[in-house]
Amino acid sequence: MQEIPQNTNEFVKHFAAQRQWVCHSNKVPLNPRTGFNASVTNPPDWTDYETAAFSAAANDGVGIGFVLTPADPYICIDLDTHKTTDQNIIALHEEIQRQFSNTYSERSPNGGTHIWVKGSIPRSIKSPQQHIEIYDRDRYLQTRYWNRSTCRHQKTIQLARRRLIHSSMFEARKRQSLPTWIALISPARAIF
Repeated sequence: MQEIPQNTNEFVKHFAAQRQWVCHSNKVPLNPRTGFNASVTNPPDWTDYETAAFSAAANDGVGIGFVLTPADPYICIDLDTHKTTDQNIIALHEEIQRQFSNTYSERSPNGGTHIWVKGSIPRSIKSPQQHIEIYDRDRYLQTRYWNRSTCRHQKTIQLARRRLIHSSMFEARKRQSLPTWIALISPARAIF
């Protein structure tokens, strides 16, 4: 597993070079050139970052997303911590964020956290009970990044805050062991 640079500018430079961008509205992927529905398995529906950013900027309520494919080395770990109040799940999410603290992460548009790494997994993983999804293909993920110099709507990247609870209650509690599937995507190594 390889890390993706934490530095926002390096992350954007790295991903902007890929022709795997779509627009989206209400979580539906859209072809940035036509505005019609896009497929995450049909590369002609995707475009470069600039085209997607211009299209999103010209249309209210439209954002951009990155398509993961079997041909690229990217994995996105999607933590939906905001969907739970279960302290065990929150602690698990914090442990995953700590384990991948040297790679790029951002607050997802819906309030979760996206952690981006390079590597591969045998299949996508969905754990609804733990509010965790891990993808490496056939999926697009909304991103908050917009190039400020080319878009009229400015959205800023937010690095996910790795808030670790240091209260005595947390320290006293037994640490929950990581699910076995997390071993599939660790340890991470820097790519630059």
